[in-house]
Amino acid sequence: MEVYVLRHAQSTYNQWAFKHWFKPWEWMSESPEFYDANLTEKGRKQARKAREKYQDVVARCDLIICSPFTRAIETMKIVFEGSECPVIITPLIAERTDTTCDIGLPLSQLRALHPDYEFMHFEDEYWWFCDKNNPKVLIKEPRDSVCRRALRFDDFLNTRKEKVIVIVTHGHFIRMFLRENLMLGNCSMKKVR
Repeated sequence: MEVYVLRHAQSTYNQWAFKHWFKPWEWMSESPEFYDANLTEKGRKQARKAREKYQDVVARCDLIICSPFTRAIETMKIVFEGSECPVIITPLIAERTDTTCDIGLPLSQLRALHPDYEFMHFEDEYWWFCDKNNPKVLIKEPRDSVCRRALRFDDFLNTRKEKVIVIVTHGHFIRMFLRENLMLGNCSMKKVR
């Protein structure tokens, strides 16, 4: 089995964070525009370039496994435009809840927006790390929680029979899953198996 990880393209939060890198007092922005951040125009261009750059992998892909965050789904849709490859959406590969951009859409809304995808491993309507009584309030996810998700995902991945799988996910999750810091840029892909 060949397995590739693809980090999502530039999101509105990535763009904001880059501009505010040396202003740490602004890092915990509660601005609603960063809830479940979508792609910037630069991010959409990155995804179109990735579609060309990784066209061999895209053509051979048997299964796409994607994070439920909008930035990952938008990246996947652009990179795999025209592909009939099946898609599984799973919160096991979601980014670590660290900022408001890591607060997602409820499962029912995701299902309504993406009826052609298979949704797996969702245990709750509010699938990100949060207080289920107040899911829009930011609670940082502990590292051990992300590690447990990464281990569960690895177990799931090992049950798959497809020959070529692409995982569309996030930088921090990639580091935890692989137990190494690849430092993948936005919309970069790497073969990991």
